[in-house]
Amino acid sequence: MIALNVLVLALSAVSAIGSELASRAPKRGCGTEISPAQKDAVEADFAARRTALPKKLTAAIVTIPTYYHVVRRGTTLSGGDVPDSQITAQMAALNAAFANTSYTFELVNTTRTTNTNWFQRASLYSDGLSNQNAMKAALRRGDAGTLNLYSVGFTSGSAASNGLLGYATFPSSYEDAPQDDGVVFLYSTVPGGSTASFNLGGTVQHEVGHWAGLYHTFNEGDLQGTCNGSSDEVDDTPAQRSPTSGCPARADTCPSLPGDDPIHNYMDYSTDVCYTNFTPGQVARISAQMGVYRGI
Repeated sequence: MIALNVLVLALSAVSAIGSELASRAPKRGCGTEISPAQKDAVEADFAARRTALPKKLTAAIVTIPTYYHVVRRGTTLSGGDVPDSQITAQMAALNAAFANTSYTFELVNTTRTTNTNWFQRASLYSDGLSNQNAMKAALRRGDAGTLNLYSVGFTSGSAASNGLLGYATFPSSYEDAPQDDGVVFLYSTVPGGSTASFNLGGTVQHEVGHWAGLYHTFNEGDLQGTCNGSSDEVDDTPAQRSPTSGCPARADTCPSLPGDDPIHNYMDYSTDVCYTNFTPGQVARISAQMGVYRGI
């Protein structure tokens, strides 16, 4: 009996250590969210408009002009002045992620703007929204088929306290708010950046996935904490109860349903080193979303 109790205590200690390590795992801070009600409305609209698309979409590669807006508080790297070499590396990482889609991203221009308020506070939170709006109004270029990337610092206010790494707009939002379209992200998440575990360019890969029409692979909103319902409207991403932290060997938060969690998918919350794929179903959704809402 004593030996059994010792074994139970040892196993409990191992379990506690495992839980503690999991809680310490780096967490991706994505601010791209949509409520269940908004999602239902968007998906109904998408289904209605999708019927007008050609039955067979062209397999030709479409080049998306991309503007990279460096928003800085000074001319040092720590002040957000991302060098051209890291911008080139970020574009390469973005194109690598989308290599199995019909889209490639071409850097058209890089702008550099010194504005401490934008650098520190521009975000989608209430205490940063006015700065975000002013930043985008001044810098945004192009139309629905143009990608605008804004690198900022997220050093103050709600963005800092929430550990925000980035956020994006969905294609369905462009018609009502074209001036808001684009991706805002932490400058130090580019390849070679200083944000540990998130410095291989995965934040831009993830957020451009949203910009192209993808949801998170895990359940959100009213579905959070369950394995019910469709989390991302894509059939070939297994059910996932909650987002991944770090880069585990495997995870299965919905063991009663087929498939492990898609920990290597760009739309999970894994660390950058874990990211390797979009599924064929996600690729098909990207093409349809981009065709319906961006005309490309």
